[in-house]
Amino acid sequence: MTDSDNAVAAPESTTTAAQGRWSVLAVNIIVIAQPSLTATMINITLPQLGRLPGMSPLAQTLLVSGYFLVSTVILLTFGRIADLAGRRQLYLLGTLAFLLASIGCAVAPTTGLLVACRLLQALGAAAIIANGTALLTDAFPPKQLASAMGISAGAFAALGLAGPTLGGFLVGAFGPRSIFWFSAPFCLIGLIAGHRVLPRPSRPPATEPFDIAGAILSAATLTGIMLILSQANTWTWTQPSTIGICAATIAAVGLLIIIERRVRYPLLDLDLFAVWGRAAAYISLGLIAISDMALGLLISLYYQHQVGLSPIQTGLHLLPLSIAAIAGGPLAGRLANRLPARLLSSLGAALHAFGLVAIAITIGNGLPDPAAVGLLALTGLGTALFTTPNTHAIMTSIPENRRGIGNALRSTIQNGAGIAGTATVVALTASNTNGAAHYAMIFIILAVACTAATVVSVTRPTTLDNG
Repeated sequence: MTDSDNAVAAPESTTTAAQGRWSVLAVNIIVIAQPSLTATMINITLPQLGRLPGMSPLAQTLLVSGYFLVSTVILLTFGRIADLAGRRQLYLLGTLAFLLASIGCAVAPTTGLLVACRLLQALGAAAIIANGTALLTDAFPPKQLASAMGISAGAFAALGLAGPTLGGFLVGAFGPRSIFWFSAPFCLIGLIAGHRVLPRPSRPPATEPFDIAGAILSAATLTGIMLILSQANTWTWTQPSTIGICAATIAAVGLLIIIERRVRYPLLDLDLFAVWGRAAAYISLGLIAISDMALGLLISLYYQHQVGLSPIQTGLHLLPLSIAAIAGGPLAGRLANRLPARLLSSLGAALHAFGLVAIAITIGNGLPDPAAVGLLALTGLGTALFTTPNTHAIMTSIPENRRGIGNALRSTIQNGAGIAGTATVVALTASNTNGAAHYAMIFIILAVACTAATVVSVTRPTTLDNG
């Protein structure tokens, strides 16, 4: 797709009144918080849900992994639909779907219906996530956008910290289904408020055809990749079924690239990678996400399996990581208006890598608490300093009528890389026979990914033009 093609349609309205911009941010935090909170709370709830009549191991897997798979696989499709039909409409429909699915999960009389409603939640979550950051980009001018993204990042870090604790309280006080009831009123508030404050499109729906072949192939490709990444440590790689899945995934990737290069209006616009600055931002995001989403798990396993701490004690030891991310989000938003994205993102990636290397060195001495507090806080701050300017650089460089697919691609890369990092940690810790030295090696592996992210980030230009 060329820029001249994109110029045919007028962009969505970005003339939201100044006071309304912050209302858009508030609604976005309320709505996107619900998929994030439910995802963290269900891990606490799963043992209790597992005791429900008819709850099989497969059903439990679908409640967690099935949800994550569906919500990730459909992101690109929803991103493209949003660009064609309007982000506001799809965002509100996703919020409504998540609301109804949450109520369905809370009252479902059978396990099968509970799982079906959970997967409907995944569809609603994908519609919300594919549009959230794009709506912020539409609503805020570039100089205010970084601050808004920083506040949003800090809020989500706080929610990630609160999720397990809140889930534990709800389960203990009201039972396992209460986590689904919890989301319902917030989704309703977000739906009503969003209808009032989200910017309405100033153009009619685009007349470009929807790329059905691209949607099917992208879903098949992402499903195969997600299965391979998440199951790599459990599969027998010589089995015909495993070989078949790998071969089918490789074939789907090849067909997707060929078709998307030939289609005039592709679902996955590969021209998003034509500008190196944006491509570098996407690549460095994936490399950082490998560590970012796996670090909490690795620290938890180290403290519980190696040091022998209880889950509660482990949670307290993880606080510096989360608190630094909470404080670092708004700080990164303010700095992003003063410093180039290349400098700030590269500094954040380097701080994250340095923290991991220092932990690997210190871990041989038992990772004493003073060192742990400082180093975990450093890695959390590094993530915050990287994420906000990097996301800002990506979103502001994309033409308005491609922000849906651009943001969906960003979330897809982040999720896929996170699964890769988590699967790596699970596989390597499962074979732990060398104690602290083994954990140190895993921290170094994650640090290598962050170092590569730093190198890629440094190579981007100071400014990033629309492409």
